[in-house]
Amino acid sequence: MKKNEMELRWNAIKLFLDKVIKNPEEYPNKALIFVWPPEEISTIFSKEKLRLIDIITKRKPKTISNLAKLVDREISAVDRDLKLLEKYDIVRLERKGRTVKPIIIKEIMVLPLVNIEPRYLHEMNEVVK
Repeated sequence: MKKNEMELRWNAIKLFLDKVIKNPEEYPNKALIFVWPPEEISTIFSKEKLRLIDIITKRKPKTISNLAKLVDREISAVDRDLKLLEKYDIVRLERKGRTVKPIIIKEIMVLPLVNIEPRYLHEMNEVVK
């Protein structure tokens, strides 16, 4: 990705986050900021789960079995990954009868590169002063 394109994307994300921070009630389910430990994040965002998110976003499969075919994986493995993503409010599994449709429910996910537990943030603020 070119530097200009990255800057444009980052600026768009910052504008969106500013709106969310100023009016959170208007964007209740649009953004997700991760505050989990790195080992948990690596479980959530494996290469295969990121691929599922990408395919769901771009291709909008109607069923889990359709998604499994698109990514050439077993239905049980895709189902397991989707249930984990649902647990973390990244995906919603919409059930209609026996059909289950995966839907991405977050537009932006922010992954802090520093530990954002309160005591560490306090330590960081002390260092910056």
